Amino acid sequence: MEERYSVKSLYQQIIQTLMDESPPGTLTLAEARQTALLILEHYLSVTQTDILLDKTKGMTYRLYQQMQAAVGRVVSEEPVQYVLGEAHFYGRIFGVSPSVLIPRQETEQLVHWVIRENSKAGVRILDIGTGSGCIAVTLKKELPGADIHAWDLSPEAIRVAQDNAQRHQAMIHTAVVDMMEEKLSGEKAFDIIVSNPPYVQRSEAAQMKNNVLQHEPSQALFVEDHSPLLFYERIIELCKKEELLRKGGAVYVEINEKMGKQMINLLEANQMKEITLIQDFQNKDRFIKGILPD
Repeated sequence: MEERYSVKSLYQQIIQTLMDESPPGTLTLAEARQTALLILEHYLSVTQTDILLDKTKGMTYRLYQQMQAAVGRVVSEEPVQYVLGEAHFYGRIFGVSPSVLIPRQETEQLVHWVIRENSKAGVRILDIGTGSGCIAVTLKKELPGADIHAWDLSPEAIRVAQDNAQRHQAMIHTAVVDMMEEKLSGEKAFDIIVSNPPYVQRSEAAQMKNNVLQHEPSQALFVEDHSPLLFYERIIELCKKEELLRKGGAVYVEINEKMGKQMINLLEANQMKEITLIQDFQNKDRFIKGILPD
């Protein structure tokens, strides 16, 4: 049997619980509000407008219990995206699990950059370290004429990416590939390589929140301090020595905000041209592009 609930009251109740019961300093008020909206949207299809208009929604007691259990898991510092099994990215909802990183808002900027510059039909794009497939699937939806390939070393991540491709009816080619170990010469060259590889240095873990450290896959996050550009060096090696990128093709990558100058130096040392470094919405060096010379 359903009961009617004020969505504004539910929203305020969830925010209050999150602020009162979460460990000190783990959630800002803005984050609590966003989390409350995500929970209500997931369980009751509530929108921000519904809250502003104080609409009512019907809900069974069982569903109410499930929603309260979800709030409790967030209070215990589990990311709300893993609790709900989904995350928003570029206007779409993607399934996520602890085997993949939660898609970040800044990565949407990387995807938008690729889309804006590569609208030509038939462009062949490789997403290295695809995780949830949010980059690859979004590129296919926004560039339907493109040939999109998505690689990850984790079979579990590839399964999530495949599920998301099916969910959004996006035809992408997925493969379990460890780019650090496998010889990839012989692959047909790509026009574009895009990647958001591990770039957080181990020493930076002390500044990170527990909900990231305890729940998101460390192999997709961290790189050792003594080799912070390890994955970028390998991507460039794949492009040049193993000819994974065609001459005149472009590499677009997300980077550690501290590594902008080092990345420029790395690309220049490898004779990449038209190097472009751009900042994210917080004015931090976050994305870089280089073109393989003819």
